[in-house]
Formats: sequence, structure tokens, C-alpha cells
Amino acid sequence: MNEGSQYDDEAHDDEAHDDEAHDDEAHDEDEAFTRRAIEACARRGLYGDDVFLVLALLERPEATWPACCETGCEPCMKTLHAAAREALGRTTE
Repeated sequence: MNEGSQYDDEAHDDEAHDDEAHDDEAHDEDEAFTRRAIEACARRGLYGDDVFLVLALLERPEATWPACCETGCEPCMKTLHAAAREALGRTTE
């Protein structure tokens, strides 16, 4: 057996383990972020599909979020923005 390949295999195993640990951490962070978004929505009376609207906002840069149309629709974009900002850890307006 070539000694170099044994060390290469061990290094590869360490890298694979590090990648798995990083993936687990990223998944945990994603779950925590989604949980914060859901909780922020609930505090504003947003449930079901409204939560998905907030999650969709969070996938985009804030500067591209749609503005309030000022027609009194529900849910109002201002409410969705507030929930999204809270999930991001920002203060709401």
C-alpha cells in the first residue's frame, strides 16, 4: 500500500467531515432564521400563505421589495416588511 495514498484518504475524510459539520450548521441557521420569521409573522397576525410571502421577501434584497399600494389591502406590504425586517434582526419602522 502506498503510504501517500493513506494520508490522502485520511485528509479527504477530514475534509468530508468538516463539510458535513458546516452543512449541519448552515441547516441549523436556516431553521433558526425560518423560525424567527414565523414568530415575527405570528406577532403581526400573519399565518399560512402570508408567512410564505414574508419568506419570499427575505430571499430578495430589501431594495427590491414591493411597496405598499395604499389601498388598504390585507395583508399590507408594510406589515409583511415589518415581519421580514424583524426576522433579519432589524428594527421596524
